[in-house]
Amino acid sequence: MKIRTRFAPSPTGFLHIGGLRTALYNFIYAKQNNGEFILRIEDTDQKRIIESAAEKIIQDLLGFNIKFDEGPNYNEHYGPYIQSKRLNIYKKYYMELLEQNKAYICFVDGEDLIPEKKFSKAKLKMKETPFVIKLIIPKEKELLANDEIRGKIKFNLSLIDNPIIIKSDGFPTYHFANVIDDHCMKISHVIRGEEWLPSLPKHIILYNYFNWQLPKFMHLPLLLNPDKSKLSKRQGDVHVEDFLNKGYLIDAILNYVALLGWHPKNNNEIFSLKDLYKHFSINRVQKSGAIFDIKKLNWINSSYIKKLSLNQFKNYAIAFDAASTNNYFENSRGNSDQINFNLFCDYFKDKISNLTELWDNYIIFKHFPKISDDLKKIINLDSSQKVINFWINHLPLPLDSIDLLISKTKNELNIQGKDLFFPLRILLIGKTHGPDLHTIINLLGLTETLKRLKAYEKTR
Repeated sequence: MKIRTRFAPSPTGFLHIGGLRTALYNFIYAKQNNGEFILRIEDTDQKRIIESAAEKIIQDLLGFNIKFDEGPNYNEHYGPYIQSKRLNIYKKYYMELLEQNKAYICFVDGEDLIPEKKFSKAKLKMKETPFVIKLIIPKEKELLANDEIRGKIKFNLSLIDNPIIIKSDGFPTYHFANVIDDHCMKISHVIRGEEWLPSLPKHIILYNYFNWQLPKFMHLPLLLNPDKSKLSKRQGDVHVEDFLNKGYLIDAILNYVALLGWHPKNNNEIFSLKDLYKHFSINRVQKSGAIFDIKKLNWINSSYIKKLSLNQFKNYAIAFDAASTNNYFENSRGNSDQINFNLFCDYFKDKISNLTELWDNYIIFKHFPKISDDLKKIINLDSSQKVINFWINHLPLPLDSIDLLISKTKNELNIQGKDLFFPLRILLIGKTHGPDLHTIINLLGLTETLKRLKAYEKTR
């Protein structure tokens, strides 16, 4: 049997982290088995569609190097691959269910649905009242299903209401369309989120009604917030776009997403896409929910950043800034007080979790610091003013003499530790903690350093 998997997002928003994981697992599983990965756009919920969302989802998938073998406007062997263009296909199958009394029509009367149990094509054509179509769930038995991750699962059919499969606008619901499409597109393995597990009996009943072979089902664990609630926008970022906009690297995001519910045999947690082809196993996907831990994502992303050469890192940083609305680097080029960007990147490369942090620090160094009232209190201390005046009087001097000036300050003023470093850092970068003074002055340059120190009286 040819392995064929699919990712079928709804264009009602941007690509969710959970959606990226589903796409990744389907993609890897297909490639591991010399199979094919299919992209299908499920746009039957017409009221919630966001313009250009489908195009953005496709762009994001390709950006993560998740390339589909068949999809919208690409190798459409069993197309169309957009559900709103498949209404005639769905009609063929729901008419078959109606004729075999496996589904029935309900005419819409206000908020009520009036069932019409005896199907008649003639009567249906004469009726102008809007209608929906419901699937008949057999009530007399228990349904036994198999999930490749969770094993055998029993469903009590008496607890399941007859679901709507065709809405009053003529569009199918997810339950109907996904079964028809998966069969027609020869999907062999359905790998999707756990939230669809309660719907599984409805889908199996449809397969059975049509006498179709069931695909293998694999339901992935839910993604959870640290408090074990379902991952949602209310508690933080959930869309892939959010993380890209904060300067997380594509490879790092993909690496982290792969670990949300899957554990390798060893303790290694850094995997390229090629590594995942080799090591990923659906048998090691867990049943319990996977916690989305931003600290772990930060650690993985920082690991990827550290692996970059300085030149690669600079290129990533500049490209990220250019893609933002700020474009700090280009806007500062040619200025007389331009900071040493090479040195700046070299210092921060191994100290940041994402590229946003780099540019946040760049802003601190690029502009005169805004000093809070609390920090002004430190500057106004007698010991602070002695240190500041001492440094103003001894600058400029060669950069390699900074350490000597620090020693001289300690010896002549008998001031050291935070009493020495805090007032200088506050005036230079607006914070009490940060890089050592030698690095700060190297980044700012002697002229800019002296300018910021001399401006201290304005802060008093």
